[in-house]
Amino acid sequence: MKRVLIFAHDFPPLNSIGAMRPESWYNHFYDNGLFPIIVTRNWGASPINYLDYYKNSVNKSTIIEENKKGIIIKVPFSPNLRDKLIIKNKFSLLRKFLSFCMDFTKYRSFIGDNTRQLYFEAEKFILSNKVDFIIATGEPWISFKYAHLLSKKYNIPWASDYRDGWNTSVFTKDYSKLLRFFYELTRGKIEKKYAKSATFISISDPDILKKNMNYLRVDKNKFINPLNGYDENKIKSIDHINQSKDVFKIGYAGTIYPFQRLDLFLDGLNQFINECSLENDKIKCYFIGSEYREEQKNIILNYNENLKKYLITTPRKTHLDSLKDLRSCNLLLLLCNDDYVALPAKLFEYFGLERKILIVKNDKNVVEHFVKKTNAGYLCNNVNEVIISLKESYFEFLKNKEVKSTTINKFNYSRKFQSAKLAIKIKNSIK
Repeated sequence: MKRVLIFAHDFPPLNSIGAMRPESWYNHFYDNGLFPIIVTRNWGASPINYLDYYKNSVNKSTIIEENKKGIIIKVPFSPNLRDKLIIKNKFSLLRKFLSFCMDFTKYRSFIGDNTRQLYFEAEKFILSNKVDFIIATGEPWISFKYAHLLSKKYNIPWASDYRDGWNTSVFTKDYSKLLRFFYELTRGKIEKKYAKSATFISISDPDILKKNMNYLRVDKNKFINPLNGYDENKIKSIDHINQSKDVFKIGYAGTIYPFQRLDLFLDGLNQFINECSLENDKIKCYFIGSEYREEQKNIILNYNENLKKYLITTPRKTHLDSLKDLRSCNLLLLLCNDDYVALPAKLFEYFGLERKILIVKNDKNVVEHFVKKTNAGYLCNNVNEVIISLKESYFEFLKNKEVKSTTINKFNYSRKFQSAKLAIKIKNSIK
């Protein structure tokens, strides 16, 4: 069986979308003829808030866990000066300067690289074990450097895996021209170097794949597009949870980014409630995990005083508990924007949950493509369309005590199915 070393800084028990992608490889590669070796940070437990991301690992030494289907190498983390300043929320100018210096130096040396121990532990494993292939999944993008260096040093083919764009990220849209120019001279040059040395490039978002085909200037046959998907086993474990029958429940899970059109949804929700004369015991909108960042919670609850009693925020929950909450909802909300195109991984989880989806605002791109392909829900371009969609689903709820899912062909979007696609490409790339 071929052995694949995987750099996955984000990995359970970290509770994040980024951790779930390599977790699915660990769960499914063995059944597809690959033995995975995960090199990750020792999280100990999932961070309760974002500051925990920068704190010391509880265990100070590397832990290796092995079973029939793979190996997990858990590497301890120690915060550097920049990280300690973030934890204490002090010296913001100094902190920003140190972050800038780290970003500039860590790709050229190990100075300032606070995750470099991942590289050294991976090298130690390679020196005493056969490894046939290396894959690095980002973020953080520094893992591409580790895979590139080990590939070159030990003549092992490697692949880069993008969960989001690096220098083609949706967030770069708001960079100043000067900052874009600087990053192109530094990070952009580095990303293109790694792209040339990679055997293939895996990208989860078709829109980012298209952008990177133009940006990275490498053979287009190098690119593949294994999507994120939903965890089939977790979904099966909560199949018994039914939709709410007494209260019309709308659910959203995860982070809300500034570019997402929360305003369109809340304006539409407010008008819908007023037009239907709904009391707060008849409708609730749950923002699951939104209390992870206080500012996010405040944006939701302070948007409209009249809406407060209809909106519920929660602390961050385990992935399974979040899925349970969503499963009990009648309608699932997905926030998008046609000016900032990005494919949210939660879309595929919504497919798996088999609940009708309300997309606000229609991105007229990848989200629209998949929603139309699966017939999964409403694509709203404005407040009026939000109101119409809410009314349609609410009146169906009143009549049938549920909102029927119209999603088709959901299995194609399971993580099991998508992991198999990646495994085939890896096996074909090993000589």
